[in-house]
Amino acid sequence: MLATDLLIGVGIGIGVKLLFHLGNGVPLGSLFKPYLDVEVTGEGTCLVRARQSAVFSNWIPFRRRLVDLAGVHRQEVVLDLSGTRFVDHSTMEKLHELESEIESDGGHLRVIGLEGHRPLSEHEHAARKALAAPYARVEIVGPTSVVRSVEESLRDRPVNAVLRTGRDDEPTGRIEFICAYGRVAELEAEFAAAIREFEGSVMLVTDVRRVFAAGDSASA
Repeated sequence: MLATDLLIGVGIGIGVKLLFHLGNGVPLGSLFKPYLDVEVTGEGTCLVRARQSAVFSNWIPFRRRLVDLAGVHRQEVVLDLSGTRFVDHSTMEKLHELESEIESDGGHLRVIGLEGHRPLSEHEHAARKALAAPYARVEIVGPTSVVRSVEESLRDRPVNAVLRTGRDDEPTGRIEFICAYGRVAELEAEFAAAIREFEGSVMLVTDVRRVFAAGDSASA
């Protein structure tokens, strides 16, 4: 009887937690399935973009994918959480543990993209919820000299999750960052001169859909 009561209590607790996550904007389809887009950004390096949610109920396949990339294939993995609506505290804690675990096995895991999220408490590993203000991802691809110059100019700018890929000795590089949507036009104007100078060889992409405003549709 006691065991049955404990199981019922555990079941109710999990159900309440799932309802809490749904109330915080987690799409129903991502409660048990992680949405991860993997992109190889250089030799031995890959970028994993998580979408919709990173929560306890989809952690097992989420973790398996990261371990496979960082451990089995010995890749440096950059996990970008900027496209998630909600990251629960269990996942925050487990990601911290996984960073150390992968490091001890000779790999490397780096987590970025939580600047557009609000922590739900002051705890270091508190759950994070996407801010209501829309954010945009800006990506610039072009000659390495231009990408390096952009990286330097961004140091004093109100942007987040700056990620540059490509070595200095390679002809082409890429840099991407996240900023408030209202600042996109300003930054595009700033980099217009470089784009004109290298016309045809510099590509600037602005993608507002990847970083959700809280309450956006799941298809956004």
